[in-house]
Amino acid sequence: MNVLESKTILPASLAAFFAEPGYCESTFFESRKNSRLRIRCKAAISIEASPPSIPRSERQFIVYVKDISKRGIGIVSHIQIFPAEELLICFQHREVRATAVRCRRIGDFCWECGAQITSFKNLEEDNEYNT
Repeated sequence: MNVLESKTILPASLAAFFAEPGYCESTFFESRKNSRLRIRCKAAISIEASPPSIPRSERQFIVYVKDISKRGIGIVSHIQIFPAEELLICFQHREVRATAVRCRRIGDFCWECGAQITSFKNLEEDNEYNT
């Protein structure tokens, strides 16, 4: 069996990344509408569409899933993902289609990206939810 590795290098500030389970705490000034659940796992990602001004040599790779909510997903990638790029993210028998909305660099070969979920499919139950 081939084990796929991520090229992402987590910085020291994310040393406890895999030890943080459960829901993320919200702050008073936060504008999020849905609570986020930390999911610390690897995922296969495919960039399905990019704006014409963004040339891509790498369209399929491994990322870390950071968290997920009813409408969004956070990932950590070794390359920058630009807003408006359409993504297919597969992890833990789930298939998430999403559109990137933000991405910020947090270290060398480490970008924290957020995407709005457009559809969610549980592959074990073969049902799909569109947002």
